[in-house]
Formats: sequence, structure tokens, C-alpha cells
Amino acid sequence: CIRDQLFIDYVTGVGDRLGLRDDTVAASAECKLMHFADSLATIIDKVPEPVRNALRQEMALNTLYLWNQLYFGWMNRRADKNTQEATAWKQADKNNPAWEKLDNEANALSLLFDDIAASQWSKALTSSRMDSLRKLGKESIFFARFDHFARNYTGKNREYLLANLIYKDTKDAVFTEGVDSLFSIFRSMYPQSEITPILEEAVTKNMAINSTNELDPDIRFIEPTEGQALDSIIAMFKGKPVLVDVWATWCGPCRKSFEHADIIRDFARENGIELLYISIDEGSNREKAVRKLVKSYGLKGNHLIMPPSFKEDVYNRFGSNGYIIIPAIALYGSDGTLLESRFSESEDAPALIEAISTTLKTFGK
Repeated sequence: CIRDQLFIDYVTGVGDRLGLRDDTVAASAECKLMHFADSLATIIDKVPEPVRNALRQEMALNTLYLWNQLYFGWMNRRADKNTQEATAWKQADKNNPAWEKLDNEANALSLLFDDIAASQWSKALTSSRMDSLRKLGKESIFFARFDHFARNYTGKNREYLLANLIYKDTKDAVFTEGVDSLFSIFRSMYPQSEITPILEEAVTKNMAINSTNELDPDIRFIEPTEGQALDSIIAMFKGKPVLVDVWATWCGPCRKSFEHADIIRDFARENGIELLYISIDEGSNREKAVRKLVKSYGLKGNHLIMPPSFKEDVYNRFGSNGYIIIPAIALYGSDGTLLESRFSESEDAPALIEAISTTLKTFGK
């Protein structure tokens, strides 16, 4: 608890018990953290094995997690990474993994291990290598990380890291193409793994989402014509109320709300309401990412991937001063009048339904 509070206070800026925030000397920051961790280690000395080993590693990984906040924070604030100070921080960083014992198989019991391993991987990459991976896209970064874990870890640690990478790809609705090939590699390494059935389910869903099969006919994508405005999209549904859901694939709360999309869909169908999902994703890969996520959640209704010409209108209409917080859910009346630009109940399906019903009754729409 002391360790957790130390970390929380540091990252939130509430406190800095060890005086780490303003400590620019790498050796000093490293020494403070190590001494603090060693003092906590004495508390578990009398705990019997194997629990003591597991607790020790959990403490060690948490210490390294906090160190990484210091290290990346310092390095990101410096444009020149070749100064004497930068060299000192890099050297101090190299000292930590030996103390943290990243090869200890008890690490596989910690939920932090994946984050730690990902950070160690990013440190191992040169700037030019990372730039080239970014240019190739997220899939290349995913495969490179899998390869790094496979080559640099062993036993239960490697099994955990590889399995977690495959599983989270589906859990987080990313659906990287080619994950099935990585799953084949995993099975060859761990033919008796207890996690295999769970990974099989995840990979099966991944392949279904990436298949070329047609979308559900109740999932309709609107392709706006050049010069078309948002009002003309809303006018397509004149005669019915329209519930607008502004979202993005990178928005965690949006994805969370989609877990209850069937409740909203059933309510809309029973009350003659049209659903219009507007994705504000940007970038060259946005269409593929949006279609994958829509397919994975089975978001029946009408979908619009916001064209650049709509951005100012969408942000001002459903946000304020050119800024928007998503998910943002709005309601138009059957005559095309905007009845509510944003419901505060956007992330609570039952409360949202009640608010929509009240708004429609109030305006007689």
C-alpha cells in the first residue's frame, strides 16, 4: 500500500515523498528508488516461499514501473539524447533489470509484467528502427513486439507475454491481421498451454472480423458526396427522430458504451428512432479500423466516417469551441430539429433511454 501510494502521489502530482520529480541526477534517483524498495523487501523476508518470491517480484516490477516514468519523462524532455546527462540516465537504466530479475518466472504472475516488457522493448529499439516500424503501420509494430518477446524471454514469462499479446489484440478490438500465424507459433512453443482454448476463441473472432464476408445488412455505411453537409445527412432520415453517437476507435469509454449497444438498438427500433454513428477517426487507416470495430460490436444502424469537411461542424455542433468530448450522444426530432446536442447520460444506457424519452415527450417529437 505504501508503494502504491508513492506511485499514485507521484504521477498525479499530489506528493513526491522521495523527492524524485526535481531530481535530475540519474544515480541519485536510482539510489532513492532502490533503497526504498529494499526497505519494503525486508517486510516480506519472513513470508514462506514461493509466496515470498512472488511478492518480491511484484514489488520489483512496481519499482521498475515507477523508474520508467522517471526515465522516459527525463529523456522525452531532452532533444539531445547524446549529452553526458543522457548517458548517465541510460547507464542507470541498464542497472535496473538485473536488480528487478526480469528472468524470474514469478513475473508471469504480475499484471504489470506486460507493461514492463513493452517498455524494455521500446528502450531496445533505435530511433530509426521505431520510425521505420511506424511508417509500416501498427501491424508491423505488433509483429516486431511479438518477435522481441519470443527471442528475449523464456519459459512461463514468454508464454505469458506472447499469450497476452494475442489475447489483448482481440479484447481491445484491434484485430490485427495475421494474428493466426502468431498463434501457430505460440502453439508450437507451448503445445500443452492451459491458455490455448482462450486464445483459440480470440483468434477465431479475429479471423471472422478480418474475413471478406459482407457486413450485416443492418449495418449501413453512408458515403457522403463531395460538397455534402452534415444537415443533408440528417435530412436523409426526415420523418423519424435521429439519435447521433459521435465516437472514435481510440476512445475507451466509447467502446465500453458499445457493450450495451443492443439495449439502445432495441429501444430505438421500438420507438421508430434512427441510429447514426459518426466516427471522428482520422488517418489513412481509419476506414479499416472503424469497419472492424463496428463489425466486432455488431453496431446495427447507420454509420458515417467523418470526412475532413465535416470536422468543424461536428465539433462545434456536438462539442463547444471546436472541442469535443466523446462519446457524445445527441438527438434530432423527426423534423430535423436538434433537440439535444449532448446527453450527460451518454455512458449509462438505462439513464440515456430515460433522458431520450423525456426529451421526445417534452418536444412532442
